[in-house]
Amino acid sequence: MKNSPSPFGYYYLIVIMMYLPRVVSQALLEAYAGKCTFAFSNVPGPRAPYVVVGSKVKHISFFVPQMLKVCGGVSLISHYDTFKLGIMLDKAVIDNP
Repeated sequence: MKNSPSPFGYYYLIVIMMYLPRVVSQALLEAYAGKCTFAFSNVPGPRAPYVVVGSKVKHISFFVPQMLKVCGGVSLISHYDTFKLGIMLDKAVIDNP
């Protein structure tokens, strides 16, 4: 992914969408989100634990924010020697999560 041109394409697509009227950009986002089922994200956490006020941080969590019609999200985070999986579903979009 680091050598792929895709991130630059998405960046410029977002910049162009920011200049479009709100109605047009919202319609484009709705059309894109209507094709998505889940949002996935992985976050590499620190290799050494954070230290806050002299104490090591033992728990970190991260959840993928859903938008529009995306019904759920799966998030992964690694922190020090811990690996966490978070799953969020929207009851308004899925009848029986």
